Amino acid sequence: MISGGAGVDTLIYTGSLAVNVNLADGTALGGDAQADVIAGIENLVGSSFNDSLTGDNADNRIDGGAGDDILSGRGGTNILLGGDGNDTFIGADGMDFFSGGAGTADHALYTNSQTGIEVDLSAGTGKFGDAQGDTFNSIENITGSDFRDRLDGSAVANTFWGGTGNDVLAGGGGNDLLHGGDENDDVAGNSGNDTLHGDAGQDTLSGDEGDDVVFGGLDADILSGGEGTDTLHGDEGNDTLSGDDGSDVLSGGSGDDSLQGGSGNDQLDGGDGNDSLVGGTGADALIGGAGIDTADYSLANSAVRIDLDTGTGTGSDAQGDTLLGVENVIGTASDDWLTGDAAANILSGSIGDDRVAGLGGADTLSGGAGFDIADYSRSGAVSIDLTLATGQTGGHAQGDILSSIEGIIGSDFDDSFAGDANGNLFQGGLGADTVFGSAGADTMDGGAGIRHRQFCGIQCRRHAQS
Repeated sequence: MISGGAGVDTLIYTGSLAVNVNLADGTALGGDAQADVIAGIENLVGSSFNDSLTGDNADNRIDGGAGDDILSGRGGTNILLGGDGNDTFIGADGMDFFSGGAGTADHALYTNSQTGIEVDLSAGTGKFGDAQGDTFNSIENITGSDFRDRLDGSAVANTFWGGTGNDVLAGGGGNDLLHGGDENDDVAGNSGNDTLHGDAGQDTLSGDEGDDVVFGGLDADILSGGEGTDTLHGDEGNDTLSGDDGSDVLSGGSGDDSLQGGSGNDQLDGGDGNDSLVGGTGADALIGGAGIDTADYSLANSAVRIDLDTGTGTGSDAQGDTLLGVENVIGTASDDWLTGDAAANILSGSIGDDRVAGLGGADTLSGGAGFDIADYSRSGAVSIDLTLATGQTGGHAQGDILSSIEGIIGSDFDDSFAGDANGNLFQGGLGADTVFGSAGADTMDGGAGIRHRQFCGIQCRRHAQS
């Protein structure tokens, strides 16, 4: 029986092997503490090994010494000294001073707190729940409660686990590891080369400065790399990924994801699902993966030329781009040239005088505003009627849908063209082509020869075709 009696008494185990001492219930195990019964002791000094030291509801001073110790003050105003080693501090009801000592991974846990906490390691202060009134020195890592926590890092490398709750985690100046945990978290790495995990929930994650690695997790997340060369993984869910500055690697994972590279030579891999890929400036690699994927150049400030058949891009934001597994293309507000491949493509010219060529497959060619041309020069013979939304036939036109198309470039075979109420342009190739104009002021370029040319309304055209 060890009884301190009146006064402030200290029990010391410095010469022992590892001990487990609990002042609250007066028990002790291990090393020189084996089977000790303790009463009236306020302070503890552990061994040079991995000790577990727990206080009571009085004011305690607990010194773990060397080793990776577990220290808990419980109630009261406590001083907990980790000493050498990577120590774990368990936050409780009292106002605690946590000093990690010489270790580089000292850890304060607040998993038992019944309300959310706030900890700022840069300021060395804690608020709310079991962190109320706590102060921190040389503490690197924090685990939050099952409620909404806010954890702010310091200039050194921090590791934060948000746990359950809609948490806010900010890393500070070191190379940090931040886990949002369950529910919808806001996680920011700030400066340093950070690793961020959203885990479960719909999370917002920002790498900010440095070369960061960001993982979205299970649900629909928003990821941004910030400055530096970043790697973003959307994982599951319909995620939004933005590389921002630097040459970044973006992987959408499963789900219908939106990937935007920003500046730099980026790699965008949509993964499974129907993804949107915006390379931005720089020579980017756009990889669609499984699903129906779209390369979007609508933010580019001048015209682009995209060829899905060769997998290349030139001009403006497309300069130096490579495209693989991409089915659809959205052009710019300028005069674009968009070419598909053997699959069914959707080529959207947007504003400007665009030229679109679907090649094989049942394609949708949408010119948008401006005077737009559907190009079938690489096809066999085609039959095109611009009054029809569907029903184009022959060669590469088979099954095509044409929208806001004013001009047609035909093949080197015997084509048939029929215009609509607009002023149309029909350019034949080497074949003997048949052209039916309509109400608009049409322009014909017969190429090697036009077999039949007629200008009339719809009824006349139908009569001629019959």
